[in-house]
Amino acid sequence: MGDKKLRSKLARTTQGCRERELHRLYSSYGFEKKEGGRHTIFKHPSYPHLIGIVARHRHLHRFYVTDALKLLDLLDTLEGEEEQC
Repeated sequence: MGDKKLRSKLARTTQGCRERELHRLYSSYGFEKKEGGRHTIFKHPSYPHLIGIVARHRHLHRFYVTDALKLLDLLDTLEGEEEQC
């Protein structure tokens, strides 16, 4: 489940992340991609309120990475709660 190696790399250094790395990260955790105007939108099919946004730039601002990591932490929490039930 998920590309843990890429996730840990992005957690260590949030600078210099490329658009394709975030696409790969979101896809590896089951998010579905939808192309928007200037952004790509990722939505999780099991948890539709989990939405990630990635700009279409070669190098991304740091907040895209930190937002993705927070979203994946929330996904882990939700999946953990679901397993306990």
